[in-house]
Parts: sequence; C-alpha cells; structure tokens
Amino acid sequence: MNAPQGLWYTTIVNVALLIALLIASKPLAQPLTITPISDHIAIQVTSFESANITEATREQWDYPTANAIIDLRNNLGGNLYDAIAFGALFVTKNSLIPLRTSDGNAKMITRPTDHPVIPTNRLIILINNQTASAAEASAHVLSHHPNSVLIGTTTHGKVSISTPKANPYNALLIGPVTPNITWAPPTTNDHQTLWLKAMALANQNEQRSMQYRSKSTTSESSTPESGPTISTSSLK
Repeated sequence: MNAPQGLWYTTIVNVALLIALLIASKPLAQPLTITPISDHIAIQVTSFESANITEATREQWDYPTANAIIDLRNNLGGNLYDAIAFGALFVTKNSLIPLRTSDGNAKMITRPTDHPVIPTNRLIILINNQTASAAEASAHVLSHHPNSVLIGTTTHGKVSISTPKANPYNALLIGPVTPNITWAPPTTNDHQTLWLKAMALANQNEQRSMQYRSKSTTSESSTPESGPTISTSSLK
C-alpha cells in the first residue's frame, strides 16, 4: 500500500510543478494595447495597477491627429495619479476632477501647464459597471474632450481612494459616470468587432445631433420677426 501511495504523491507533485511552470511561462496580458481600426485608433486600458499607462501611451503613440476609441471596460482602477494623467493626455481643459482631501476639504485637480497633449478629433469612451475607482476618474477626465461620447453602461461608482500613492486624497467627488449612449455588448474577446459597433453607434448619434441642430436652425430662421404690438381697438 505504501508504494502506490508514494507513487500517487510523486505524480501529483509533478503535475503541480508542470502547471506552475506553464503558468509562469505564459505571457501576462498587457494592461495597454493600441490598435488601428478603420479610421480610429483603439486604446484598451485594462488596469492602472501595474504600469505607467500615461508614459506607455506616449511612447507607443505614433499617429497624427486621429479619432480615438478608449476602452475602459472591466478596468477596476489602480494608481489614481496615472489614471488622471492618462485622461489629461487627451483633453486641454484646465479643471479635471474634484477630489476630497484626507482632512475633508474639496480640491479641484487641474491640468499641469507642461502636461503633454495627444491631439484627437473625437473620443469614443467605452465604460461598463466594472469600470471602477481610478478608471472612473479617467473616464470623467476624458469626457471633458469637446467631441467625446461615452458608450456603455453606468460605471461601478467606487468613490473611495485606496491607492497609497493617491494620498492626501481619500475620495472622488464625482458620482458614477453615466453613458451618453447606453449599450451592453455581449461578453466576447472579439474586441475589434465591438469597437466597430461602438463607432457605428457614435456615428448614428452624431448624425442625429446634426439633424436636430439643422432643424432647430431652420425653425429659428423661418420664424417671422415679431413687429410692434397693435391693439385691436385701433383697427376699429
């Protein structure tokens, strides 16, 4: 009985070691990917936890002014400073996001004057209910782009700050980020198909907005100017 037990034990240990080696040899998923797709550049950020996403984006970006898709779905956050700095790459607005300090005061985080800018014509920002914490801060900052559209579902709503490097701040003074276009895509690893669908939704939304503005302008121009008020008694 002892021999078979020892054999089984050795076999289990060897299998465990093999599994561990396979896991160790498997390349880790990168938190940042930049992919040209149609007339857009898709930037997928899965985490702000383990890398300097801001610097990595600057290093990998080699495109002229373009339309961009920034995919923050399923990004649970990470380093708040990096998340805000990443968002600030794409906007020029001075006021970025309000935070609460550890002593309970509100402070508006502003854009550094020397912060680099990546010029883009349009931003499509993808979010869902697993976009949380620092990623929500990034989505909020990105929404300051003058031609941005948020697509997806309302973000998680985690406002507390737990990243040690984020001190002296302990909370985001924003609520959950809500989309301009509500869309819950199916769970799939075919990100490019989802990005193309998001582009189509953004184009449809833009066309509707243009039609609405055109109708409003036409309506205003066709309304006759009001003249002086005439009392009916003066016509008798």
